[in-house]
Amino acid sequence: MTALGLTGGLVASALAAQYAEEAERRAARLLRNNGNSRSICASPSPENALACAEINDLYDAHEVGRDVATGFFIGAGVVAAATIGSFIIHGIERRRPPVRVAPVIVGDRAGVSFRGVW
Repeated sequence: MTALGLTGGLVASALAAQYAEEAERRAARLLRNNGNSRSICASPSPENALACAEINDLYDAHEVGRDVATGFFIGAGVVAAATIGSFIIHGIERRRPPVRVAPVIVGDRAGVSFRGVW
């Protein structure tokens, strides 16, 4: 679960970065074409309204992606802390055989084998 949470966070972070990069690219092009006026989208003219709306949408998508990534990372941390806490509180009973983890390759498939009781 922790690995899935971290993976989800990395994917969401990458998407958020792409949205921010695209927004910056479009904003730079709009500024170049309009005399580098930083207030171009504060009160856009009719010909710039669509471009400013698209730029704002990309910035909004960046914010959402960043928030989703943060949620994934926090969730992964909670799961990892709960797992570690479980080992600390309950310990590993000596009567039980230890959990064995081994890589397995069969034909064209590969995976991980878990044996034992937690």
